[in-house]
Amino acid sequence: MLSLLNISYRHIILCLFLFSFFESCKKIDDIGSEALDPKTGVVVEYSDTTHIQVKTQFLDSIKTSSVNVHLFGNMYDPVMGHIDCATYLQFSLASTNLSLESDVVFDSLRLFMRVPLVYGSVLGKPELTQTLQIHEITEDTFSSTKSYYSHQSLLYNPAVEYSGNLAFKFPKPYQGDTTWGVLLDSTLGKRLLFGAGTSYTDNASFQNFFKGLVLKTQKVSGTDMGAIFQFYPFDQDSRLVLNYHKQGESTSKTLVFYIDSQSAHYHSVKRSEYELKPYGLLKDTTGNSVNFLVCGAYHKLFVKLSGLSTIREQGINYAELVIPVHPDYYIPSDSTVLAPSTVYPFQADSTQTETGVALTTSYYFDNTSQSYRVPITGYFQSIVRDSTRNTGLVLLPFENATSLRRAVVTGPGHPSRPIKLRLLTTRPPK
Repeated sequence: MLSLLNISYRHIILCLFLFSFFESCKKIDDIGSEALDPKTGVVVEYSDTTHIQVKTQFLDSIKTSSVNVHLFGNMYDPVMGHIDCATYLQFSLASTNLSLESDVVFDSLRLFMRVPLVYGSVLGKPELTQTLQIHEITEDTFSSTKSYYSHQSLLYNPAVEYSGNLAFKFPKPYQGDTTWGVLLDSTLGKRLLFGAGTSYTDNASFQNFFKGLVLKTQKVSGTDMGAIFQFYPFDQDSRLVLNYHKQGESTSKTLVFYIDSQSAHYHSVKRSEYELKPYGLLKDTTGNSVNFLVCGAYHKLFVKLSGLSTIREQGINYAELVIPVHPDYYIPSDSTVLAPSTVYPFQADSTQTETGVALTTSYYFDNTSQSYRVPITGYFQSIVRDSTRNTGLVLLPFENATSLRRAVVTGPGHPSRPIKLRLLTTRPPK
């Protein structure tokens, strides 16, 4: 319902709250006062829920072979269900035309991974024990010249696991980024040391001989939380290191294999309970519609404003969309599940697809109000004046390919926390 509140100019500073956005903090009353002459008009505040159309756009896959952060792990989210992430990696030679000495002895093979352990980089409960699983990729067509998407899987050998099903955990409090060195089975190390032969001539030959590794964790049982981790493949500390020495000598030597621009890489995201979660959760327990902003699966929010003729002749001083998180599906304070940190509003075309036209900047999730507050003043003014077609907006979560953050947001019909359009307008004098 459209509600009105008449307030005089001199009370604006006392009445209006602070609004924070991307680069600066500015009071709404400051914005309104710049456009308002107190001798000629009155400020009117609108809170509109009846003229907003909202729906979730579900996409089943996004491209993950072009990002520099990958995901691995397994967790249970009470809203999204079981989620499994696997990272697929190909390795490159540090230099070509390598020639190994004869009479060498294998020492060890380790995979080093740069794993960020800071707020927001880990979802779930990494302090609980999980089981690492590392397998060798057998897919012949894995190539850095191809694009890979989150729904895709590559063939690998499930019968041979190279980490020894390593049990691991990362207790809180987090200590920042860590370089995790995982000792791999000697079978692979000896094959890389003794079986490569002419495969060290160039990258193409080496990658044909050794197609890469897949990193994942064992599926958690029942509703155990588990965790999803980020991994920086291009960090200088992320690499595969083979140690060996010459027979009769004690000095250790190394072969280093990196993940670089000539290495194929991507991560998959699998959700096993889509039909119930979230597709089965399109209404809350009281029958009100709910919507989603989800990274990883890339669930977007389409919003369209209608019925604007009632304010067509009034000056628009400020406009914002207020998009609250649903109180029944809140974001836990222990950071096991987080809302997308940022959303980007884009103009939509006639098919309700985002165009390349973004509205100024991005907007952060407000933990205090548990909502997104998206200023759309310029956009709103332009559609009221008919200078922009009213085809709606698409809100995209920022970490779409590098995170599994999610938010369940309300619709305009929620009784206490509806998604709404908030306006400050100048009513012309009669």
